[in-house]
Amino acid sequence: MNHTEYAPINSYGMIGDLHTIALIRPNGSIDWCCLPIFDSPSTFASILDKNKGGCCQVHLDGDNTSQLAYLMDTNILTNTITNEDGIIELLDYMPIENPDGTRKQDKTGYICRHIECKKGIHLKVNITFDPRPNYGENVTIHTTENSATIEEYPVSLHSTHPIQWNSPTQGVITLSPGDSARVVIACGDVAIKHNLEIWTDKLLYDTRSYWENWLKQCLYKGRWRRMVERSALTLKMLTYKPTGAILAAPTTSLPESIGGGRNWDYRFSWLRDSALIMGSLLPLGFLEESADYLHWIINKSRDDDDATPILYSITEKDNCEERILDQFEGYMGSAPVRIGNAAKEQVQLDVYGEIIDSIYIYNIFGHPPSNDIWLYVEDLANRICDQWNDKDEGIWEVRGDKKHFTYSKLMCWVGLDRAIIMAKEREESTDLMLWVEERKKIREFILTECVHKEKQYLTQSPCSDSSDASNLLAIILAFLPPNDPIMMNTVDQILEELTENNMVYRYLTDDGLEGEEGTFNICTFWLVEAMAIQGRMEQAEEIFNDMLNRSSNLGLYAEETDAKHNIALGNFPQAFSHLGLINSALILNHRNIFIDSK
Repeated sequence: MNHTEYAPINSYGMIGDLHTIALIRPNGSIDWCCLPIFDSPSTFASILDKNKGGCCQVHLDGDNTSQLAYLMDTNILTNTITNEDGIIELLDYMPIENPDGTRKQDKTGYICRHIECKKGIHLKVNITFDPRPNYGENVTIHTTENSATIEEYPVSLHSTHPIQWNSPTQGVITLSPGDSARVVIACGDVAIKHNLEIWTDKLLYDTRSYWENWLKQCLYKGRWRRMVERSALTLKMLTYKPTGAILAAPTTSLPESIGGGRNWDYRFSWLRDSALIMGSLLPLGFLEESADYLHWIINKSRDDDDATPILYSITEKDNCEERILDQFEGYMGSAPVRIGNAAKEQVQLDVYGEIIDSIYIYNIFGHPPSNDIWLYVEDLANRICDQWNDKDEGIWEVRGDKKHFTYSKLMCWVGLDRAIIMAKEREESTDLMLWVEERKKIREFILTECVHKEKQYLTQSPCSDSSDASNLLAIILAFLPPNDPIMMNTVDQILEELTENNMVYRYLTDDGLEGEEGTFNICTFWLVEAMAIQGRMEQAEEIFNDMLNRSSNLGLYAEETDAKHNIALGNFPQAFSHLGLINSALILNHRNIFIDSK
């Protein structure tokens, strides 16, 4: 297999309209897009199969060079593509039609591609329009001088300039300096405007204004501002506007190791992300996104009378059932390609604590829980009291035996701790003494059963000597004072056992899955936070700056990084990674201001 036919995972740029996204590689090819929404079956998926996935490419003859960038303060991509005959500037975006981010019509969507000739007389611009809807289905394409339509699905292409079609999927637009062609990919039962140029000019203006105005809300003016803003813009693109849900990532089955089988569908929203999201977006000033997301997770999770699922579909439909797409070879031959996620059925006790902590963070920022939400907090806290001593599959969703994972106990402690604080503020709760007693029991369990007897660091679980990067949250969430010997030893052990080239693995224990994985970007950012809180500022900043240098040219991060070869792995872009960057920058900037003020 020729792996060069696949682009590096982090070479892609992302555009989006708060309903779905498209990934565009530097050669002008849209290699991943699900229409009309994030979790729809793919329309373009050549990132998962170069032959069967489908793509839409704009390129020049022969050898091309390209330079991909974002327009400042937006999620609009520009790409300067050059060959020996000329230069074009390609502008890609998904239009935001309404000022509030909603669409004018449900079940529709557009990708707009503006192609401006900068140099070259009668320059031939090649257009590939090869959609493969429903995860690689072959379709019948009908072409006219200015359009292409699919017989079986409501997906079409429209152009301001004539297209000379050499085949149903390959065409040529001829441009000279000053010419600007507009190509629009449309999904759904839509009526394309007769004057495509005027219409797309307005869409571009409205879309650019939307992103610029949204970013003006950002309160952060500290160090690494541009990277923080890019991470915020990325998280906003991963937001599903109709519900407020935020996806873990917009892709499925980008591998955790090349050729391996750890390939998962991340087009869902995980409850454990809630506290991290609240802790990063609220300090930046993004109240609406925080409120929408919090209300969504509360409404979803309290509808479940029994065990709370760890993840949800972003819509009302339940499409989490995991299955394999045998028709796709996978990125660089990394099979299987999965859709759906069986982790939904797992027991992960930490989610109770994360939901309560997110409500607590919202409370800190001046939004105390309503009586209705407080009743839900009480219910979650009582569930913790009943279940904290049970085994579960843990934060990392192991597919082996259940265990008493330290992180799960920690988050149960956090849930009760935050509930106790809020109950005292409200001066109400009939169960307060029960919570205090159970919080004490959890603390004693962790300190007696989950601490290495000789080296005095937190282990992954009782009777284990292995470390786990999730235990860094014990410092970040103030389980013990940051300079307590156990907390210091926990960081030191993770540095020794799990860190390679300043990047952190989740763990090194058997998790019931075949294959290897890279270092976890969120874990590296957790290490930065923990060390900064402990006052180890020089080393924390060194690791943070290394991570900044490992971002893509566009400032984007996948889930993981191969520490040996410094390549991006896993689904892309990853919300967890960008949340980690924001939180690390916030704590480092705050600590530096504190030190400078002394």
